[in-house]
Amino acid sequence: MKKIVLLLLTLLLIGWIAYKSPLYSYYTDTYRGYTAYAIVPKDVPQRTKTTDMSGKIIPDSYTYQYQFNFVLEDGTFQTMHYELSGESVTPIEPKSYIVAKISKKRVIEGPNKINQKDIPNDVLALLAPKN
Repeated sequence: MKKIVLLLLTLLLIGWIAYKSPLYSYYTDTYRGYTAYAIVPKDVPQRTKTTDMSGKIIPDSYTYQYQFNFVLEDGTFQTMHYELSGESVTPIEPKSYIVAKISKKRVIEGPNKINQKDIPNDVLALLAPKN
């Protein structure tokens, strides 16, 4: 019986240490996504040539760099940068509503256009005065 209790306590301790580890924090901050909504700014960003991480221009690729003021479903605000790139990329329609899955560090999924009526009313109320 003592061995079973000791084993369970050891497993609990290992689980607690793993939960508090920096690796777990990195994962949750980077990959755990939350639904967020924003209004696309009225000014279309300048179209620029796409560059890779070393600064080398990628042929036949263009980029629009956005800054979105997202409102999460819990009512908190988060500002995120987003880069839209590709060969035949077109800017997102100004003043349109978007939905995205975001983490604390990045846009995970989206942004995608959404109808105003599909946005929760409490989030919509928070979006309106900001833009």
